[in-house]
Amino acid sequence: MKLAISYRTRDSVPLRYCLALMVLLSGCSVKMVADYNAAGAQEIIRIAKVVDLFYGDLLETRYEERSYDRFAEKYRSVEVDLRGLMFQNRIRPYNRESTRISEIILDKWIKYKNRHKSQWEKYRLPEDSPDKIKASEIYKDVLVEKHRRRFQRLFIAIAIAEEAKKLAASDVNEGDQE
Repeated sequence: MKLAISYRTRDSVPLRYCLALMVLLSGCSVKMVADYNAAGAQEIIRIAKVVDLFYGDLLETRYEERSYDRFAEKYRSVEVDLRGLMFQNRIRPYNRESTRISEIILDKWIKYKNRHKSQWEKYRLPEDSPDKIKASEIYKDVLVEKHRRRFQRLFIAIAIAEEAKKLAASDVNEGDQE
């Protein structure tokens, strides 16, 4: 008895799909996650510390001394670090989650920086201006603490995303030994 498999007939199309499915399910793995980057993980922690220190310094500064100008250089320095982190994440293939988190971090940083600058400009207005604000409204403690906690959560999220890549790599390596 002869068994012939023809790949040219319409009836063989389901057979071809069955064979492909069997090959896929037989232990092949597809990795769609970026490789773990130990240096990148350390960079995340370093930048998180810099941001936390920035907000700590802001909280330790009296309201009337919280000028935007006093913190402008620190804002620029952190922004450069955050842009570098975003760039590192963008150029790594299969790194969409970390890229998105780094974009959110940078967007929030710029938003809060611009708000601080805007509030400082309102504080500097002449006394008789209707838009003038009090020193205590430049950057309120409660808002500084809220922004600090938000950045902590975002840096934890991006650090966990990086650590998960290490776990994904070990899962793939374990599967090779089975």
